[in-house]
Amino acid sequence: MTSVTNIALSGMHASVFRVQNSAKNIANAQSSRSITNDGKVTNTPYLPQDIIQIADPNGGTYTTSRASEKTPVTTTDLTSGEQIQIPNEDLNEELGKIQQASVNYKANLKVIQYNSNMAGSLI
Repeated sequence: MTSVTNIALSGMHASVFRVQNSAKNIANAQSSRSITNDGKVTNTPYLPQDIIQIADPNGGTYTTSRASEKTPVTTTDLTSGEQIQIPNEDLNEELGKIQQASVNYKANLKVIQYNSNMAGSLI
């Protein structure tokens, strides 16, 4: 029965990772600059991240992120009048991903609860 719990826990971790990723994409949806790993600010727009969820052959799942293939949008900065690029991010899509992750999290939680109740009944 522990494998069922571990599978559900890996699903819950994947859901949390999805929510964190969507929150980061929403927070940076209008950013025209990025910060590199060494802390320098560049004039390239934030690249939204997509989540890849892969089934683990031993049960469960694991997730990773990668840069989205969406091309940044060019727009005019209202204060300076210069052309800038911003991420091509659909906020409605990101909110939908958060809702989906929430439903997945709750479903995995129910699996753990039922598994715990079943183990308690057997004992």
